Amino acid sequence: MLAGATPWRFESSPGHQGHRRLTTCEHQTRQGGFFCARRHAAQKKFRPPRPRARASRRPSLDYAALKLLHVTAAAAWVSGLLGAALGVALHRAMDSAAGRSVLASLRSWHRWVTTPAMLVVLGCGGYIALQAGWIVMHWLQIKLVLVASLVVMQVLLDHALGRIVRAQAPSPLPMVLRQAALLTLLAALAIVGLALAKPF
Repeated sequence: MLAGATPWRFESSPGHQGHRRLTTCEHQTRQGGFFCARRHAAQKKFRPPRPRARASRRPSLDYAALKLLHVTAAAAWVSGLLGAALGVALHRAMDSAAGRSVLASLRSWHRWVTTPAMLVVLGCGGYIALQAGWIVMHWLQIKLVLVASLVVMQVLLDHALGRIVRAQAPSPLPMVLRQAALLTLLAALAIVGLALAKPF
């Protein structure tokens, strides 16, 4: 090896951006001449960094499951209220043994299915409203008034069904009970509209 020669050095390969190669020069004497033998030691390709995926903004599974439970319980609650309202309004036409049996089954359904569904709706709805910070919004306050009216309607219908099954129904029925199905349907539609639109 010649004195002063650099045995190792880095060189850039022209025309190949992002490539570096490590070369070594071995200076040897052969038949009175010099030659340089180059050997590639390593090559590294430049790879641009991959863009990071944006964080998903989908609601959590817990919120989605809670929302589904709330909607399902609300459907069961409103359906039970409509069935009880129709049973109370048509109890005169069901003045028979079979009719009274149907009314008794309707009252049992109202007590063991509709009432628990109401409790689930109130619990899930209250939790969702608190977590979302909707308590101060006017549309939710109007919705709560409508929900409270449905709760009162359920109490009245349960009391009326009990008296009808025991053959103690008042004659005639109060106007609220005679129009209970229509009032329940209108209140439910208004609640759904407020929940979807959130107008104010």
